[in-house]
Amino acid sequence: MTLLPILQKIADQSRVGSAYLLCGMHAQELKTQALLFAKRLNCLKGTLCESCISCKKIDRTTHPDVTLIESQGETIKIETLRELQRVLHLKPYEGQWKVVIIDGAEQLNPASGNSMLKILEEPPIQTVFLLLTPHMERLLPTIISRCHIIRISHAVSPALAELEWATELLSLPREPEHIFELAKKVSQDDTTFDQSLETLTVWYHDLLCFKQGLRPQNSPLQKKEILAQNISSNLSFQAITDKLTLVLEAKKNLQFQLNRELLAEALLFQLAR
Repeated sequence: MTLLPILQKIADQSRVGSAYLLCGMHAQELKTQALLFAKRLNCLKGTLCESCISCKKIDRTTHPDVTLIESQGETIKIETLRELQRVLHLKPYEGQWKVVIIDGAEQLNPASGNSMLKILEEPPIQTVFLLLTPHMERLLPTIISRCHIIRISHAVSPALAELEWATELLSLPREPEHIFELAKKVSQDDTTFDQSLETLTVWYHDLLCFKQGLRPQNSPLQKKEILAQNISSNLSFQAITDKLTLVLEAKKNLQFQLNRELLAEALLFQLAR
């Protein structure tokens, strides 16, 4: 497997941020991309050659500057984060970058999640964090807001194309009566609501990519690219992240909210601000 173009571009342009949230349905693919990115950042030839001692050490998980924390379906405990904090202040030992990969980041419990947040608020220099999860909605919104979000998916979801009023949903009407009408369409049944929330999740991810000067890869909303570029230019990075967080919270609340229409109305009014 090759490194995704979006990650390649980040490394090539030396525009590496302190934290990235890699999300997608295939956990193994997320891990593979994270390790490839770690190789690219620390490759002795600067090309992800796969043959230098640095690339080989990362393959064997023996590189001193690349830390892999795996939840393996269990809660990531605060002791693990405390041990991580103990060594983070050290400069990279062999490579250019210290890379911390947290596989299964949704397994951070409240204590370890808050500890992770403190690290992200004051990230060490020459250190990049890669948080991997197929369930972004389970992360603390404050953690999400500290990360650049990269959605990894090679499959186009046909569910996104089934919404005849997708453009209306993505551009969002301003008039209250039109928002109420749209909320009725979104909340007509659980399947439609799920599809609407997934469409919005992909949409705000695409906006974040455009805001960073990147182009989303294999987006099911490629036909909306011009609209996405126009909207992203009028919103701050933080505003887009906040809107994505609202969508993720709605995903969680959908399983508890008996009145779908009220939930849809509340979400759409918040997104349209």
